[in-house]
Amino acid sequence: MPTAVAPLIPDLPGTPDVPQWLDKQRFLLLGEVLEVHRGHYLRPAAPLSTTPSDLDDCCVVQPQHVHAFHVAGRDAWTSYNSICDAFKQARSAGSRSHITPVREGVVFSPVKLLLAERDRPLRAALFHPPAYPTRSKVLVPRQGQSSWMAYAALAVLNSAIGQALYHHVLTEARNHAHSPDGPPRQVLLDLPIATRNYAEQQLERVVSLTHQITTLYEAQQECRIDLGGIATGLRERLLCEVCALLSLTESEARRLLAAIADHPCLPDLPSSDGQLSLPGLGRPDWPSLPPVRLLSPKQREAWNELDGEARRRQPLDEGVATLKLLAYWEDCVNATPPGPICQTTWDALDSLELRHPPKQHVRAA
Repeated sequence: MPTAVAPLIPDLPGTPDVPQWLDKQRFLLLGEVLEVHRGHYLRPAAPLSTTPSDLDDCCVVQPQHVHAFHVAGRDAWTSYNSICDAFKQARSAGSRSHITPVREGVVFSPVKLLLAERDRPLRAALFHPPAYPTRSKVLVPRQGQSSWMAYAALAVLNSAIGQALYHHVLTEARNHAHSPDGPPRQVLLDLPIATRNYAEQQLERVVSLTHQITTLYEAQQECRIDLGGIATGLRERLLCEVCALLSLTESEARRLLAAIADHPCLPDLPSSDGQLSLPGLGRPDWPSLPPVRLLSPKQREAWNELDGEARRRQPLDEGVATLKLLAYWEDCVNATPPGPICQTTWDALDSLELRHPPKQHVRAA
């Protein structure tokens, strides 16, 4: 006899019985494609610097700096070995603590997600430079897994539907999983990120939007302009694409989202009477989104009127420098996302390449 499948969420007040429509076997779980790590941090004896100066340096990331899709603070750097030395000195001084530093391969992984400690809401950021979080979990692809799975996990973790799935898994595991250090590891491992028979084209849509949103937040920090409205629109579209990647029907998605209707700070959470249109589920695919524009029409006209020499002249006039920066990041936001990288290739990198992986963007001079 087939085994009965428990409903994903309990019966909701004022709604019919929730059907038994979700089973772990239906989904690809986060723990199948990503490892979840958490180490500890001891401040090294040497003062932190504002920029990296050595191949061994890593960015010390404070928990308050981890936001959805981006990391706000990148101005505290130190040597990874100096952090390890702080642990050795503590043990030599008689400390009985069994805490250990974050593993070197995790800190210097070219693709990693930093997950904030607080889970209302979940906040995860993709971070390429070497990073040592003081209190955040770090997620890196498992051996043989594509880097695109990290993008898919990033999209789910930062979405309203991911928050709803996390809420359910946490509720189910409350008697078995507890962590004083943020989201429980086992709950994260059991979080669905895609249906097992997902279409490669649908994964590519999720990766493309996630990459665009991540780059948009980088542009916001670099250009010091408010792009929150554009980001919210893209995140609303991403919610629908994530639901399609999970192969959820509109009814299933709405039932899930109803369980977190009171959660704060979920910009992609649709209103109860709003329309949640899911591409690929009995409807034609949505048309492609138009390119994101950071330059205003007047700025675009002024930029196009500048010849190559004027754009390269040093030092740049302040107005030209602003146009050049906006044009550069506009190109980055609309660029094709990087192709998938297999985790197995990273272990073959020597220390120089591992600490300085190929950059997605080359900063304009």
